[in-house]
Amino acid sequence: MASIWHISIIVLVLLFGGSKAKPAAPPHTQLEVNHKKPLQTFRPYNIAHRGSNGELPEETSAAYLRAIEEGSDFIETDILASKDGHLICFHGVTLDATTDVANRTEFADRKGTYEVEGENVTGWFVGSTDHQAS
Repeated sequence: MASIWHISIIVLVLLFGGSKAKPAAPPHTQLEVNHKKPLQTFRPYNIAHRGSNGELPEETSAAYLRAIEEGSDFIETDILASKDGHLICFHGVTLDATTDVANRTEFADRKGTYEVEGENVTGWFVGSTDHQAS
């Protein structure tokens, strides 16, 4: 019985506009809804692949900032998650060619072999799960 009473009150409030609150955004007319801005087509898009490559090391904040300064429309990045949940921008498969991990004895036990695109690759991988985090 009480639930019918509650429903009746809610229906009356909805029917007679019991709220004087302002809407979060003004209502859109049908003309505004149908009139969307077109994509720019007067020039090609400038997409910075891994930042401003060729001038600065790729996938670095300096390369991303330079791409923004140069007027890039988009920046394409390669984002990976490390085992401990940190996000890093990195394009390679292993860390060997871009870091000194091979010379660091504290990481020697983290070297592994994984199948990458049908071939076995040995090295230090981002997000490797066959070791304990130090």
